[in-house]
Amino acid sequence: MASLDHDNLTPEQQYTVFGCGCRCLIRLAAIHGKIVTWEDLEKRFSHLFPPKRFGLTNTAEQIEIAKGLGLCDSANSFRDLREIKLIIKEKTHRGILVLTDRDKDNNPLFHCRLLLKCNEDNAFLYSPCQSGKDYDLPQSWVDLEKEMVHFLVFV
Repeated sequence: MASLDHDNLTPEQQYTVFGCGCRCLIRLAAIHGKIVTWEDLEKRFSHLFPPKRFGLTNTAEQIEIAKGLGLCDSANSFRDLREIKLIIKEKTHRGILVLTDRDKDNNPLFHCRLLLKCNEDNAFLYSPCQSGKDYDLPQSWVDLEKEMVHFLVFV
């Protein structure tokens, strides 16, 4: 989709290209047994999205959508991996988004992924891609630290 003119995309194409945060929230809803589609987001939350960028969200908008979908009552943001591992171990969350500002090579990259599970060495992440494909991939905690990720924890 990189060759597409971003100003002339259909809402569905915009959602695919810009909506990684929304796609993660849809996946989180499914994990909680709620069926949500991009059309549902368009009907309920289109006022949150910038013109010609349907699905593009910042952290505050992700929280508003998650609350609107009944996925959380509140949310907290963390940068400390030890704190996140403790939250995961104690199961004191309803879901965790992994927000990236740069890739492991220090290049700018604004991306949202959903933490599915983890072990001592790796986080297993749902990662929606601009191509429309979705991947469930392991990523080491070391690489996540290099990306300067922050975690949005829904409670």
